[in-house]
Amino acid sequence: MKSLRVLMDPGSPSAALFSLERVKCIVRYSFVGMRSVIVLLVALLPNALAIQYSIDDSYVGTDFLSAFVHEAIDDPSHGRVNYVNESTALAENLTYANGDTLIMRADYWTVLDPDGPGRDSVRIRSLKTYTQHAIIFDIRHMPQGCGTWPAAWEVNGTEWPSGGEVDILEGVNDVSPDQITLHTNPGCTMPSGLNMTGTPGNTDCEGSDGCGVQAPTQNSYGPPFNENGGGWYAMERTDDFIRVWFFPRDGDVPSDVSNSSSTIDTDNWGEPTAYFPNTQCDIVDMFSGENIVINLTFCGDWAGTVYSSSGCPGDCVDYVNENPSAFVNAYWDIASCLDVQNADFENGTAVQIYDCNGTGAQNWIISTGTTAIQVAGTNYCLDAGDSPASGTQMKIWECYSGLAAQTWEYTADDQIELQGQGLRQCLDLTNGDDADGTVMQIWACSDGDTNQIWTLS
Repeated sequence: MKSLRVLMDPGSPSAALFSLERVKCIVRYSFVGMRSVIVLLVALLPNALAIQYSIDDSYVGTDFLSAFVHEAIDDPSHGRVNYVNESTALAENLTYANGDTLIMRADYWTVLDPDGPGRDSVRIRSLKTYTQHAIIFDIRHMPQGCGTWPAAWEVNGTEWPSGGEVDILEGVNDVSPDQITLHTNPGCTMPSGLNMTGTPGNTDCEGSDGCGVQAPTQNSYGPPFNENGGGWYAMERTDDFIRVWFFPRDGDVPSDVSNSSSTIDTDNWGEPTAYFPNTQCDIVDMFSGENIVINLTFCGDWAGTVYSSSGCPGDCVDYVNENPSAFVNAYWDIASCLDVQNADFENGTAVQIYDCNGTGAQNWIISTGTTAIQVAGTNYCLDAGDSPASGTQMKIWECYSGLAAQTWEYTADDQIELQGQGLRQCLDLTNGDDADGTVMQIWACSDGDTNQIWTLS
């Protein structure tokens, strides 16, 4: 799935992101956030200094299919969910992996039988386990919606909570901020007065409640996280402590985090969001080798219990059963953006797909209805040329009011359609190739064509 970073101008501009749905149903939406999944995971092992790490494992795109297993299991948290296996997830486009893209999402088109299984969704677990390590998640979009309960975490799956659990990114029902939590056997507590930016809650880490820390900013979770383009979560586990950081996409991000450096130094990352020392908790004893887990469930022991108090309508299970379209944004994704090639703002420069990086080459202005699509801060617009036809490559050109080659409409079914030519031509991902540098084209509009479906987030 690829994206187009846009400034919407329905009267006044606001930040937005268009994502190209490249797969059936995902076509119906994108996984920008762990495509849009979900995430870029980098697992690292400590060297002798215990503060500097070198890359041991890196999971990107299709790596997730070989290094993780889809767990088609009964939900341990008793959610209204039906976790599917890998073959089903791929067939239903609940999981999509290609190149540097991973999308993981829930079904958002089926009205459920109240007496049947829950909503199809995905839960993946790494084949490898980790003890002392650091991990970085690069996430552009995470699942959102009433009834949702997404999480990125680490756990030892045998006889929980023996072996411990670290919840890095977790929450329910779109309620921000992120809740970072440890779950252990009895005998692990956290002292007061710790140096961290988050707000501590329960200090006893035992069992299902655990000991938690709330992140200090709303953009650490849910819709505010997605509206900000996501960000990076990082967790470090040593024998002496567990630390978690959140770096928002538009914030001050350490270069070794944002650039996926081959080595990192966590001591340069500043005060952590959450800090769990071993002063009253034997980390070696409480935490064993753990798998990385990324999942999305619905309702259940947490989201269902606080559903009404979260401001969500009706009953959680009924809502999940009866409102599939409410979960069109319930996905993880890593996105790429519509990009002016080489940031070369002059007539004729190609418009391509490229990993999102927040530069001016990827910021656009679009209005509702019939509109030009303009590169923000310039006088250049998306242009289809003098004789547009299927296969015509996209470029930028000096903006001219009313010029047919620059007149588009973002349609109700999420296509970007050229206007005023007597043709139905839509902005299209050339040959379905989402590799960086693929030049965009126009092609005959086709309802449901995943190369032509763009979503705003």
